[in-house]
Amino acid sequence: MKPYFLEKFGNPSSIHRFGQEAKAAIEESRATIAQYIGGQPGEVFFVSSGTESDNFAIKGAALKMQETGKTHIITTKIEHHAVLETCEYLSEHGVTITFLNVDLVRSQKKTKYYFTQMPFKHSVKLKLM
Repeated sequence: MKPYFLEKFGNPSSIHRFGQEAKAAIEESRATIAQYIGGQPGEVFFVSSGTESDNFAIKGAALKMQETGKTHIITTKIEHHAVLETCEYLSEHGVTITFLNVDLVRSQKKTKYYFTQMPFKHSVKLKLM
């Protein structure tokens, strides 16, 4: 893809030659990545930022969950704002969001994160090592 960042500029949505060359390169890259990960080219998407990918993944998962009648997402209060704002948006559109508190415990050996607010009947602490 390097030539398309440095010297071959073309909008892949355009009908002119430069655009069509860019489109062909993107589609070839999409097919290569799909083959490498054992997927289909139509399952590979390119996005322009981390925020866009967060939105794409979380909203996509929520839509898929709603097809099966599930409408609950659990996340933490320390996520990136792109995740938190997407979850807030979904909460206004029928998805239940639980925001877990996270406590940091430091010891000489490891740093551990504990989820302290659990949406379960019984009091439970999860520990990530």
